[in-house]
Amino acid sequence: MRRAVKVRLYPTPAQESLFARTAGAARKVYNLGLGVRKDFYEQDSISVSTNDLMKMLPLWKEEFPYLGEVSDVALQQSLRNLDTAYTNFFKACKGEGKARFPRFKTRNSRVSFRLTTNGFRVKDGQLFVAKSKEAVPFKDANYTIPGDASSVTISRDAAGRWQASFLVDDVVSHPETTGEKIVGIDLGVKTLAVTSDGEEFANPKHFDKHARRLAKYQRQTARRKPKPGQKASANYRKAQVKAGRVHAKIADSRRNAIHQLTTNLAKRYDIIIIEDLNVAGLIKSKRMSRLIADAGWGEFRRQLEYKTEWYGKKLVVIDRFSPTSKTCSVCKNVNKKLMLSEREWACTGCGALHDRDLNAAKNILAAGLAVLGSNAQDACGGNIRPGPDSSGTGSPDEAGKSSKQRSALSAA
Repeated sequence: MRRAVKVRLYPTPAQESLFARTAGAARKVYNLGLGVRKDFYEQDSISVSTNDLMKMLPLWKEEFPYLGEVSDVALQQSLRNLDTAYTNFFKACKGEGKARFPRFKTRNSRVSFRLTTNGFRVKDGQLFVAKSKEAVPFKDANYTIPGDASSVTISRDAAGRWQASFLVDDVVSHPETTGEKIVGIDLGVKTLAVTSDGEEFANPKHFDKHARRLAKYQRQTARRKPKPGQKASANYRKAQVKAGRVHAKIADSRRNAIHQLTTNLAKRYDIIIIEDLNVAGLIKSKRMSRLIADAGWGEFRRQLEYKTEWYGKKLVVIDRFSPTSKTCSVCKNVNKKLMLSEREWACTGCGALHDRDLNAAKNILAAGLAVLGSNAQDACGGNIRPGPDSSGTGSPDEAGKSSKQRSALSAA
């Protein structure tokens, strides 16, 4: 299968300058290509292909000589990225995925460019890039990339670190699968994840650990911010880098923790059942937005989707409107008055005492088993969102609730 392998690069100052100029040239070509495609379509309803834009590269190089100082492969791949952006937009118009119409890139956009096999090669833990006379070493000189790399994306993060993401063809060994180990998982902010087996995974709250230091550097950045029309000072750039390093530390810690958790779950269980949480909607909450963003629910699901596919497992995503936290896992009675602050509650129907998160995980497991037992489509790595009449997804009354009530249910 094809997967990405990211490594840290340590370029020399000359190589950093080359990478920055290449990324800037790729951004310029992307904007030129987008401008041409928009103008031709708006004026004459003519669709310009990627091959037509490739033929315009020599003309653009004459107009902007600095485009000829970098690798042609990066410029060509930038136009192919533009074509991919258009393709994704047209698919989204048909209901396949989510993508907006391509937009012009600015200097604040991600600093990156992509090369194919004729623009780079890897040998003895070093990366050789077109237009660079010296090799770029990896973090570990003895590190070897698993599989053959078909392309590499070189990028710079907010902390100023250069990284290379290789797209490789690799073989992932599958753990032993019996098909009998099934688990439901409830995500939260107080506890990151609780399984239907009663296992709890604490929320590390990475942002809180670095909040004071981040606030300090952000205040420095705000004080040194240039006025409109003024050029940014060196001290302003230094403050930006300091704040960026803290952000990178938080993101790296969060990503690493979620990687360890999702790999553990994907290897141990054959079928994993989770909720289809509306993270983009929930993160708009004024009280909970920081906690939800720090928990990384979206990243948790993203990693589970591809890791279950890697290891030959199955991921089932149940409907988001099922009141899993408010439903008794024993008698299925719904406690409509349950507040978000109540971590334990007693069922008025059967008298069972429930831990809020564990009860939700058990209901998620039951809903997923009901869906798997029906004639619904296979959910390997995808969503299962049956209607309100399907078993395990809540009563028909839930379908008629307002969007505000539905958001409250999903937040619970």
